Amino acid sequence: MNGLNAVGGAEIIRERIDNERPVLGICIGMQILFQEGSEHGENGNHAGVGVWEGEVSRLDAPILPHMGWNNVFQSGDHPLWQGIQQDSQFYFVHSYYADIENNPYVAAYCDYGVKFAAALSHNNLFAVQFHPEKSADNGLQLLRNFTQWVV
Repeated sequence: MNGLNAVGGAEIIRERIDNERPVLGICIGMQILFQEGSEHGENGNHAGVGVWEGEVSRLDAPILPHMGWNNVFQSGDHPLWQGIQQDSQFYFVHSYYADIENNPYVAAYCDYGVKFAAALSHNNLFAVQFHPEKSADNGLQLLRNFTQWVV
């Protein structure tokens, strides 16, 4: 966030979201959209872009990072899920997560000892914790769907 803020990046992200064109956040690109995060934060936390309420916290898991393939459970219909089966696998590399509890924007979740947001969606914004570019056919389909998504 320090590097992003140094070049006015947080404001650029907020403006991009506000102009109602589709925006896709990937991995840390999803995490920074929250109000607060604990990864590399001073005194435990740092401010995020603040698009979504809540905090990104360190996973409490026996093996970190959560690295490799895991099932993603879609929470509802969304144009970016078109052609992607429920419970499909995507590729993850992360040690921090966004909680799904009390989060109205969860578009999918994953379980790695704790259930966490694998995808979030609101209006023109869709963000994923996984890496679609490393997720073979399912990831390519999601990216194709993004290029055709009209809000």
